[in-house]
Amino acid sequence: MARSVLPHHFRNGFRELHNEPHWTPRDEDDEVEDIHYELPPSVELVTSSRHNHLGINVLRTWPTMYDGTASPHGVPEWWKPSSKVDVLICGGPDIPNYDKAPTPLIAGRADGVQPRFLETLSTWGLATEVHEEGPLIERTAIYYNGKLLHHGRSHQSDSRYRGLHIITQGQIERIFIRDLLRHKILVERNTTLKEFTVDQDLAKLSSPSAYPVRGVIENSLTGKEEKIEAKFLVGSDGASSSIRRRLKIPFDGISTDIYWGIMDCVFETDYPHAWIFGSVVSSKYGGCIIIPRENGYIRLYTQLDISKTGPLAQTRQARDANFVESGGQVDIHSITPEEVLEQANRIFAPYKLSFGAPLSWFAVWKISERVARSFSSNDLRVHLVGDAAVMGAFGLNASILDAANLAWKLGMTVKNQARMDALLPTYDRERRLHAAHIIETSGKYLRFVCSSSLPAARLYHVGADLGIDGMEEFERIIDHPKNDGQSAIRHGQANGHIVNGHVISGSPSNGSGSDEEANDDGECSTSAEKVSFKSSEDAKAFIYDFFRRHGQFLLGVDAPYGVSCLNTGVNKVEWQKFPPVQVRNGVRAPNPRVCFDKEHMGYLYDKFDGAIPFHLVVFGWDLLGTVRKQLGRLSKALSPADPDSFYWKYGGSKLFNIILVARGTPWEIQEALAKDNELLALQEKAIVLSDDRAPDEDAHNTWGVHHRTGAMVVVRPDLWVGFSAAPGEVEKFTDYFGTFLVAQDKFRRYRWARDYYLEAYPRHISPSSPPSGWESAGAQRTPELNVQNCKNRNPAISNVQNTAKMTAEQYKKEEELITKAVHAYKHGKIKNISKLAREFGVSRPRLYRQINGTPSRSTRLAANRLLSIDQEKALFLWHQYLDNMGAAPTPRQIEENANYLIMKDWIGQALRAIIDLKIAMNNLKITPANLWSFDETGFIVGQGKKEAVVTAYPKTSKRISSLSSRESLTVVKSINAEGKVIPPLIIPKGVVHLEEWYKYIKDEDWLIAPALNGFITDEIAFEWLQHFNRFTDDGKNWRLLIMDNHTTHLTIPFLNYYKMCRIQVFAFPAHSTHLLQPLDGVPFQQYKHVHGRVVNKIARLGGFDFDKNDFFQELHDIRIETFTPRIIRHGWKDHLMVQPEDAIIDDGNTLKIYGENNDTIPSSPTIKSISPPSSVQKLRRYVNKIEKSPDGIKDILDESSPGLIRRIKTVNQGSLIMADLGELHRENFTRIRDTAERKAGKKTKRQVKAVGALYVKDANRLINAAMMEI
Repeated sequence: MARSVLPHHFRNGFRELHNEPHWTPRDEDDEVEDIHYELPPSVELVTSSRHNHLGINVLRTWPTMYDGTASPHGVPEWWKPSSKVDVLICGGPDIPNYDKAPTPLIAGRADGVQPRFLETLSTWGLATEVHEEGPLIERTAIYYNGKLLHHGRSHQSDSRYRGLHIITQGQIERIFIRDLLRHKILVERNTTLKEFTVDQDLAKLSSPSAYPVRGVIENSLTGKEEKIEAKFLVGSDGASSSIRRRLKIPFDGISTDIYWGIMDCVFETDYPHAWIFGSVVSSKYGGCIIIPRENGYIRLYTQLDISKTGPLAQTRQARDANFVESGGQVDIHSITPEEVLEQANRIFAPYKLSFGAPLSWFAVWKISERVARSFSSNDLRVHLVGDAAVMGAFGLNASILDAANLAWKLGMTVKNQARMDALLPTYDRERRLHAAHIIETSGKYLRFVCSSSLPAARLYHVGADLGIDGMEEFERIIDHPKNDGQSAIRHGQANGHIVNGHVISGSPSNGSGSDEEANDDGECSTSAEKVSFKSSEDAKAFIYDFFRRHGQFLLGVDAPYGVSCLNTGVNKVEWQKFPPVQVRNGVRAPNPRVCFDKEHMGYLYDKFDGAIPFHLVVFGWDLLGTVRKQLGRLSKALSPADPDSFYWKYGGSKLFNIILVARGTPWEIQEALAKDNELLALQEKAIVLSDDRAPDEDAHNTWGVHHRTGAMVVVRPDLWVGFSAAPGEVEKFTDYFGTFLVAQDKFRRYRWARDYYLEAYPRHISPSSPPSGWESAGAQRTPELNVQNCKNRNPAISNVQNTAKMTAEQYKKEEELITKAVHAYKHGKIKNISKLAREFGVSRPRLYRQINGTPSRSTRLAANRLLSIDQEKALFLWHQYLDNMGAAPTPRQIEENANYLIMKDWIGQALRAIIDLKIAMNNLKITPANLWSFDETGFIVGQGKKEAVVTAYPKTSKRISSLSSRESLTVVKSINAEGKVIPPLIIPKGVVHLEEWYKYIKDEDWLIAPALNGFITDEIAFEWLQHFNRFTDDGKNWRLLIMDNHTTHLTIPFLNYYKMCRIQVFAFPAHSTHLLQPLDGVPFQQYKHVHGRVVNKIARLGGFDFDKNDFFQELHDIRIETFTPRIIRHGWKDHLMVQPEDAIIDDGNTLKIYGENNDTIPSSPTIKSISPPSSVQKLRRYVNKIEKSPDGIKDILDESSPGLIRRIKTVNQGSLIMADLGELHRENFTRIRDTAERKAGKKTKRQVKAVGALYVKDANRLINAAMMEI
């Protein structure tokens, strides 16, 4: 922020300037009582050490908010810092933190953040507050010797934050300070680390719980000293770090003769690209860098030549004759803003610059390019963080990445979750590699801007090995003297633009500073490469090559790490042969778009909880085939039945955040997961994301996932890829984490597994017994723990319960904490129950139960209480009434009346259930179209109806034999109250699908699911529920599904699925189905009646066997004749006790009423009407017309020939009888012929290559595909 915020208002809905500060009281004389808010004091501080002729610039700040312990109001009561801490940070805001500055940075230093910086902050919840502050750099203009060298788009990356975001370092500091305040943390101002020592006792150094670091903190204002003990010390105190000096760590690199004059100001200029990021280079005078800022300000970097022969010295000599006599040397502290502006005008020529406002900031820097030889002490108890670079915005950005890299490693070490000797050395190896890369990359571009021939420093092989030798990704990005531009073009790839993301920023903290700092410690022991240009074409070629190779590094997204225990190396041949993903270990984790659920979309990083160290991203493709087998092995490892797997061995949900990414829409993924219990543990533990974008832009394509095996990728807390393998290769992940994590003891693993059971019940089917070792673990470590069956729960679930007694006072205190934790959960503060239990220090199972509605023991009724308080009171009053009458009730009477109150009999339960059903229908706004019922009915194939047969007396002993093979078959039907029916599910007796069946099934949307005995099973019931959802879901309305409480309808997958798909299930009470189930009445009676008539008719035709194929052939017509809207409505009307309130279920009969205006008289028969009929139907119509002719015609005929009407009727009747007989013979003959041909046809026993339920259209497709192969 360049200056104080100007007063403004939003009266018209947008920001407008205002005359008066809106945050101050409007009228001090108002007599207002009880004012609670007190405005904190503000001060305005001068932002620049030097000023121009236009005045002084000031910035408003709020000391009570930002000055920490230096606040003028003192420290708050809650601030009680400890003298014994885990990590002591000196030089930056952290916990506990010490800063020698009295306030946050007022102005200057860093001014831009890269996409990688923002991706890191997004896991902390601060990214939006940072990237919305200032402008976004998206174009670049470069001038060379007064001519335009390049102008176009720039700073393009695949990150969601795209390019460089402009924000000052002071603004970022204030954002961090506000966040610290939310966590009750203050920055301790005006304090420095006076001295420190590290106890070299091996026992203390090797123990993560020891405090070997002892330091003395001194307040520079009061002189007060404080002793403090810490496990680790972190120094972020700049290039001239006293901590680094005490550790005697050399500062390798070179010191240049390049100086920059830096000004933040509003400039008036005729330069055409003044508000576009860019460079202006003059081969004679040097270069300038332009960075557009907020509110019209510009950050202008200007190269200064302070030599005796330079333009600055010559100008001073011309103005002051005594300058030469005093030595002719330009002192950098004497350089003025006007002199820097004059030098900028020389570089910008022929364009001109002038000041348009007071200076916001002014500084002069000398450039040094150095890297500490080690970022960690030998004992790993002291670490250095922070960086600075005058080019590429690397100072602030690299510092944050340093802190992010080190913080999670220290945190895991302090918690004894990781081995210090394995994990902490990776900090130096990774971040020093990044620093060396910054020195080389920014140094080369610096020399281009400054037209300098000074060799660029190369520091990759100074200090300990960085693990990069022979790795292709480093050959691609690291410059070598032997490389010729072609190799850079071959390896590098720009995103469609020559300039692909660069910016210049600076900070006086680490990499640049005074002459004393530049000559510090180490000598440069590196090779170097010179950069020089003979023409503008050479400069343009350099720009093209440089940004093709380093464009993504300048945005922070191309920053690979070397091989270590965190980033395992991969053999090149093996990598090319079968990589699980194409993304390499040790690089930035890609962040593709994904779908969270049908209402929310976002990015993969959005599901990376910063509090959980490792993110295991599982790519499951379509969750079928070989991928499902791989996922099944992973799911088994996540199950508590295997507490020795890597998941439970190294910390469970406290250490691993599992994310399952699958192809398809959310509902398709849920259906695939719910097919069986194979992936149950994975489904319980993972956050499931939908990858439903096009194949060329989805997450699987972004990561390059192997489509046959899927993949599981370990993403580190700092968002780098650590390791990847197929999901089923669990042992590889065990080996990977075993190199640096600490295995938890068995008792803790079993306790986590126990908690998993408690949390997951009753959402999944658990093993029939607990994992082996629970009893022994409990007996060895905690005598109060024992294993027992929970008889009042699912008997298949075994549980561990803590039987240790708790005093009433202890219970009361824990209840208070649980109440607070439940409040925090319901208000969305923390949604992870385990984390919530740890934070409040309460029992996780008890917290889980109360969050899910179970009242506490102190408020709930006794477990054996069946009567409510009101029912007990009513029973007592009745008892008292009888007693007052002198007719004291007997125990039997009391029991009978109590049973009456609680409706213990099934009729009472049914009545209560009807009340619940009414409530559900009203709440969910159920209409007849969304009120469904389903049931199963069985058929014995070939079993006809019993019927009377009329025959001649001698033939009475003959009977038509049954055509039944006694084979059972089940049909599942579903109807709604509007009279509609969905396609059926047929369950024939069998194990596999036969091709023969599908010759006779006419409807392609029928679902066929063979079963061993022809009855419904748990799996088939679940298949039917998915079938039901597919044909009834309109995407917005709830459906009420009424069913009986058969065990196949109450499985866990069944119950989970209907909750997920907006289906409310209502189960009839026991013994009430025959009264309440709409299908059990008229519909199923008619179903069996029509089926029996069809069997009898075929039996009379010739006694053919009626098999499954005949059943499939006839079922289409049977179904049409049975499930008419009238029959369906009768079923609902006769059985269901509750009707939807917004509609009446009736028989569907409609009456057509003819009024006086539209009454018509049927027309007389015409010649065409009485023409000879050509079919039985036409003959019937002809006869009906004659019989319904007007009586007058009949009278005329009767008068002309008495008895003619009678004779005509006789003839007509005889014609009808003969026509009916002929039609019947023809129909029967056709049917016998078709049946005989079908029975005589060749049958096949070929199987359809499919398992489970199968739609007819899918079966036909598979059959046709098999025929094509033949």
